[in-house]
Amino acid sequence: MAILLLSGAVACGAQSGQGDGKENVGEHTDGEAEGDSSSGNKDETEALSDYDALQKEQEQTPLETDEQIEEAILTNGLWGQVLGERIYEIRRAVEDAADFCGEWKRTQIHTGTDGDLAITDQTSERFSFEMECYYFYHMGELSGDAWFVTSHLAIAKFEDFGEKPQYVAFLLDEESQALTVEATGVGFDLHLGNHVWVSGEYGKGEPVYTNEGQFEAYFSDELDTFMRENLSEAEYEHDFRLTAEIGVVVEHPAVLADGTKARWLGGYMPTDGMYSFEMLVTEDGRIYADMHFSSFFVTNDDRAESMPEWESVE
Repeated sequence: MAILLLSGAVACGAQSGQGDGKENVGEHTDGEAEGDSSSGNKDETEALSDYDALQKEQEQTPLETDEQIEEAILTNGLWGQVLGERIYEIRRAVEDAADFCGEWKRTQIHTGTDGDLAITDQTSERFSFEMECYYFYHMGELSGDAWFVTSHLAIAKFEDFGEKPQYVAFLLDEESQALTVEATGVGFDLHLGNHVWVSGEYGKGEPVYTNEGQFEAYFSDELDTFMRENLSEAEYEHDFRLTAEIGVVVEHPAVLADGTKARWLGGYMPTDGMYSFEMLVTEDGRIYADMHFSSFFVTNDDRAESMPEWESVE
């Protein structure tokens, strides 16, 4: 872990670099919403109207002082290209720029959406950066140069990713050592994997995960032992344990057809588009688990050959 230096803008040297985005796209299944086309057109028109209104607002956002520029990033982000282009056009050399150099990690995130950022070669005009970010099984890499606008704000521009240029801004709070990253695009906009984004809060310490302790909260030692003993190593480690630890877990109170109360648990990776597993755990100790990818069913109920009928209850 690099230690943040407070020796000024040239703390990590000077070397030019070229912007480069790499794509690594996994398989992804998106569900298609159903409905009549007229309501869809209406929603599209309303969304377009909102977008136009935002662009108009960004055209009028005052950017006359450093404080106004930085506040614009914190308030508006970089949703839409107008603000990004306006800020990029006022880039300049900053002799007293804060030191951005070092290794940064995205924080306050769900596990599986990690991001690593390395900043090097800072001068009074710019610094070089390399990013590697994840959206569960999908990932993407982005590198380039960010140019100073204020002593705490730098912005990068990418012109070869599509019809519109894309912008990535870096805003450093020296007191809290929080680095805010805002980008105009996600996923393919920046030649990243599907749904991968680079925006967020980055810090020098270990990431804080918003779902820390998720596995322990939903799965008892007894339940974990049962799954480990009844699944193959690959099914346990990938389809169950990995999904339960870093994926999304959903829980509902349930009642079986025979009246027994139970908990229904489902786990999935957003990149998969389907549940990896679903389980029923009854109040009298019965366990039923359906592994969707392998179509494998396990239970400690000798009478059951498949998931029992159940209903969700409030």
